[in-house]
Amino acid sequence: MTPFKVLYGRDPPTIIRQSTIPSGTTMAHQQLQERDEILTQAKLNLTKAQQYMKAQADKRRHELQLQVGDNVLVKLQPYRQQSVALRKNQKLVQKSDAGQQHHSTSTG
Repeated sequence: MTPFKVLYGRDPPTIIRQSTIPSGTTMAHQQLQERDEILTQAKLNLTKAQQYMKAQADKRRHELQLQVGDNVLVKLQPYRQQSVALRKNQKLVQKSDAGQQHHSTSTG
């Protein structure tokens, strides 16, 4: 699924190349040709940028072979993972968390 479809709920409009459109005026023909050149250049620039970003990201990556029983460090991010967030004042927990914590404290 493309980001456009996720955002707008439909496929992006199709841009038809100038060579497939019969044009009657030379001005329209020239504008369509310029648009095609801009689209081609934009695609080349996007591809080049994507290749550069991938090369930069791949510089830090390396293949890792783990076996069952290997110790690993799991970095938790409480601001993203609400289930592991430490709260200083338990009275201010979210309502969905409050019910779970109330039941666990009353039974223990």
